[in-house]
Amino acid sequence: MSIAANPLGRATLGRKLTAGLSLVVATLVVMSIGGYSTGLRIERAATAAAANSSRASALADRARQMKFDAVQVQQWLQDISATRGLDGLDDGYDEASASRTSFVSGIEEFRREFRDTGDAASLATLDRLAATFEDYYEVGREMAGRYVAEGPAGGNPLMPRFDAAAEALVATLDPFVAAQVGSIDAATGSVVADARLIRRLTIIGSLLSLLLATVVAVVLVRSITRPITRLAGELQRCAVETGHAAAELDAASAELAEGATTSAGSIERTADGIATFAQLVAGNSHRAQNARALAADAKARTDQGTAAMARMTEAIGQIRTSATETARIVKVIDEIAFQTNLLALNAAVEAARAGDAGRGFAVVAEEVGNLAKRSAEAARNSTVLINESGQRAANGSRICDEIDGLLRGLSEATEAVSTLVDEIADAGQTQSGGIAEVRHTLDQLRAETQANAARSEQTASCATQQTAAAQRMAVISDELQRMVTGGA
Repeated sequence: MSIAANPLGRATLGRKLTAGLSLVVATLVVMSIGGYSTGLRIERAATAAAANSSRASALADRARQMKFDAVQVQQWLQDISATRGLDGLDDGYDEASASRTSFVSGIEEFRREFRDTGDAASLATLDRLAATFEDYYEVGREMAGRYVAEGPAGGNPLMPRFDAAAEALVATLDPFVAAQVGSIDAATGSVVADARLIRRLTIIGSLLSLLLATVVAVVLVRSITRPITRLAGELQRCAVETGHAAAELDAASAELAEGATTSAGSIERTADGIATFAQLVAGNSHRAQNARALAADAKARTDQGTAAMARMTEAIGQIRTSATETARIVKVIDEIAFQTNLLALNAAVEAARAGDAGRGFAVVAEEVGNLAKRSAEAARNSTVLINESGQRAANGSRICDEIDGLLRGLSEATEAVSTLVDEIADAGQTQSGGIAEVRHTLDQLRAETQANAARSEQTASCATQQTAAAQRMAVISDELQRMVTGGA
């Protein structure tokens, strides 16, 4: 899947990480707000529970005091009944009355509390408790008075009533006291329940945060690693193709080097042919000198040597024509050497552009250039010699014109001159054969040059392939950069 088709692929790495972390942070913020709200609720509940617990504790203590007051009433009245109000032991009535006052005060305090909360059921319980306590207290006082006034005979009959009243009071007072003590446990239980709730919420939030972080991490890793892996594979394939193109370029360079070696051999044969041609030209010059000497010997025989001299003049003209043609051919050879030198320079430039792969080809191109320079120099030397030969031929023609009338009768000299002319003709044929060989060698050099051109085209094609592969690598690299930077 390409980056354009992947919604996450259009985002930068920073944005991806920011989005993932923002999601996690948002979840943590939501959890923090929820935890703060729950904590505030628990704080308020704890504050209310503390206030309720304090009030409930005070009421529970008051209820316990009321129970103690009821016990004290019983204790003091029984003491009076046992001592029958003897001097020093008659203060039980005052103590019982004080305990009764404390009990009634507790009843009134609970009435105010229940009136404030609108607890009608508890108010009814207080009314029953107050009535039971008053009956208990009055029966106890009456029993104590009978014991003091009449003794056991008067007090014992009231003892069952007092015990029944005490049992009725306990039956009403104990549940009431237990209810007040239980209100403390209820307030504490509310705080405990809220604490359990926030513990559960904390555990659930932690698990959700862990799950969310895991999911975000997996999504981010996949959105980053998959495109990078795909692009890395593309780069590897491009590298392989570039390697193949480089191998083909190497093979073409080897063939080009071999062709250059063949061209060097052809150029060397051309140089040898030109050297042979120079020797032949030198021989012709020597023979021309011999012909000049024979002509000097035949000065006195002008009558017989006229016809021969005319023929000799014509032969010298042909030699001049041949020398001119030969000079033209040597000029063509010089131009070919110049073009070969230019090709060698161009090959050296292309080898320099090829870098390390064309280093060997550069050396061969340099040697070809050197051979071309040597060929040009040999051609220039041949041109000089041919020009000198032409000048000498011109001088010979001029001398022949001067002695034309003097050599008419020199038949023997004429025959000698004819022989020399034949030798010159043979030398001309030999020169023609050498020139043909030079031409053949130049044809071979031309063919090798064309082959080198074809190989150069192949090298250029390989370079084009490498360029295309490099462009593909550039496109892939650009896509990788866009994936990393988000197209920035």
